[in-house]
Amino acid sequence: MKKRLLFSAMPVSLLIFGLTVIGCASTKDAYRPLTPEEQSQFTVLGSVQVAFEISHVSSNKETNLQKAYALLLQEVSKKYEGNIDVRDITLTYIDNGIELLDAEYMAVGKVIIPVVK
Repeated sequence: MKKRLLFSAMPVSLLIFGLTVIGCASTKDAYRPLTPEEQSQFTVLGSVQVAFEISHVSSNKETNLQKAYALLLQEVSKKYEGNIDVRDITLTYIDNGIELLDAEYMAVGKVIIPVVK
């Protein structure tokens, strides 16, 4: 009986996963990219991510990216101190299928510090 329940739940799980993937859209280019010239000047400590919502009324690409950057910096400051920054930020829109709700986003960026010479 347990096997039967597991297999009947599997298609539903796959459908939900598929709809989630289809409902997401990412920014094509990274915001605040770390250029090849800068890569020798900074050390990448890791990555950071945050999820957040923005009202559809005030939602535009530049505002969303600025909010993502501010929230990522806020999250990084909980773990690191000093001259830290977040670069190579990608922003993913998560479509909840309902236009009346706030827009939901996931932001991911690299945590960097200057190389000490």
